[in-house]
Amino acid sequence: MGKEEEVHQEQYCYGDWPVDGVDAEGRATELRPLALSRPHTQAFHLAWLSLFACFFAAFAAPPILPALRPALVLAPSDASAAAVASLPAALVGRLAMGPACDLLGPRRASGVASLVCALALALAAVYASSPAGFVALRFCAGLSLSNFVANQHWMSRIFAPSAVGLANAVAAGWANVGSAATQIAMPLAYDYIVLRLGVPITVAWRVAYLIPCAMLIATGLAVLAFPYDLPRGCAAGGGGGDKGGNKQGFWKVVRGGVCDYRAWVLSWTKCKM
Repeated sequence: MGKEEEVHQEQYCYGDWPVDGVDAEGRATELRPLALSRPHTQAFHLAWLSLFACFFAAFAAPPILPALRPALVLAPSDASAAAVASLPAALVGRLAMGPACDLLGPRRASGVASLVCALALALAAVYASSPAGFVALRFCAGLSLSNFVANQHWMSRIFAPSAVGLANAVAAGWANVGSAATQIAMPLAYDYIVLRLGVPITVAWRVAYLIPCAMLIATGLAVLAFPYDLPRGCAAGGGGGDKGGNKQGFWKVVRGGVCDYRAWVLSWTKCKM
């Protein structure tokens, strides 16, 4: 009876993946994007779609900047200041996302981050009325890029070493398309709102920002509704994956990351780029 239950549980976890398509920990040993099985491929698609929405939101302002300038009385230097503000936002968000993934798990951390960023972005869009408000808007949008950390962390849990490199690359690559999609979608949405609906320009750009906010909310809720942190289900007690109480404190996780020389080397190389 115990053997039958184990086989049933294995089939439930792996869906239509063959037994030889997973390793001893249940992680997929190959990437099959068209096989909508559970949990590997579904987690893969949710991860990149969630990050896609974040890239879309983070770069939603530049395509409609000509409309934002008169609406918010922006000087030429204000656009540059706002762009600079989005960079430390991404840095702060990613530094916070690392411990959040360790404590909550990448799935929960990603979903919560998307919802929080959607709320912050919506509030910034509603109340922005000056150059300072535009800087706040770009800062809130930059925070959403912290989801990159959760995306890569989640893929590392779902896929085995033989496939995780490809899974990480494809998930991040497809997600980056969001920064290109927003260059097309936001101007089209703004023109439709102004020309077809007759909304004043001071309000039209705020209405257009409903698109990235809705995308963040939809993907955040979808990620939270998905029941798998790991191939065999949710990690007990958050995101650690260990059922024996191997939970680390928040500051212990932060200290471990800050003291890791490899993290500083990677940060320096990114800054030099």
